Amino acid sequence: MVDTPTGEATQAQLYSYAVEHPSWTPESAADHLGLSLDDIVRAQQALVELRLLQPTDSADRSYAAVSPEIAVADSTHDDLGRIRALSEAVERARSELALFEQVYATARARRQQSDHQIELVDTPATVARVVSDAAARCVVRAYIMHPRVDFRAEMHRASAIYDRELVERGVERRNLYHVGTLSNASTRKAVAELEPIGVKFRTLPVVPVHAIIYDDDLAIISRRSSDDDRAALVIRDPQVVQLARHLYETVWDCATPFTLSASEPAGVGPSPAQQRILEGLAAGLTDEVVARRAGVHVRTVRRNITALCELAGVESRFPLALRARELGWL
Repeated sequence: MVDTPTGEATQAQLYSYAVEHPSWTPESAADHLGLSLDDIVRAQQALVELRLLQPTDSADRSYAAVSPEIAVADSTHDDLGRIRALSEAVERARSELALFEQVYATARARRQQSDHQIELVDTPATVARVVSDAAARCVVRAYIMHPRVDFRAEMHRASAIYDRELVERGVERRNLYHVGTLSNASTRKAVAELEPIGVKFRTLPVVPVHAIIYDDDLAIISRRSSDDDRAALVIRDPQVVQLARHLYETVWDCATPFTLSASEPAGVGPSPAQQRILEGLAAGLTDEVVARRAGVHVRTVRRNITALCELAGVESRFPLALRARELGWL
């Protein structure tokens, strides 16, 4: 390692240890590195100020190491609106973190080989800043797929700012949405405004994951291990990113162009078996009664209810009957 002042050397040692040991504590770092706890605490405070250590959501108030790239995006997010005028500030931030680039790369290489340059970012604000930074760097393509159906107008307004900038730079923009967005007023308005300038929209009955792919060097995929999980996987391995793009293009070829002339695409609706289940639910029957009448197991009924929710673009069974009537299924 290059000779550095004692303070920076301790920071570099702690940063390397935190990257290699995600569940680290100041005490374990002190024991492992042979340093005093006071030195570790001072180094931790310095790394937090540099955004290289960021607080986790755990109750023990621990910190997780992130890459210098994410630290730069985090520390310069408020300046993104003036990114051209402030490019010197970004370069200064990168210069300040140059010491840790090699430390990070070396420590990452020592982690398990299965890591494949995939990093977990578990705070929504940091995810948003990584997305903003990636959009500013994008030069060829930006592909998005999103499973939600309840887009709000302010979400589309924020996205439209980036979309217009990307299209003006010649970036290809694609959005793959759930078929339920066909009846979402704010989404329809966004499509009407952005399609004429070159943003492309298509829909599918099932969109498996929220993902964003920038060029061939970055993919951001929602983890969604639970309903309230807002963490994302930031993938920089070129081979994995290219695989994600090829999968996106395959799904895109199977999707239907977003149409503003109807609230539901032709041919999309429940199967005869699902129709009988839907009628039973609308009549107030329990899953067990519906299963007996249909001659199937109750698990089959519940799987079909989940599929019907996805098809109708609702998040639970409770608004399903109302939405089905709106779509003309009942």
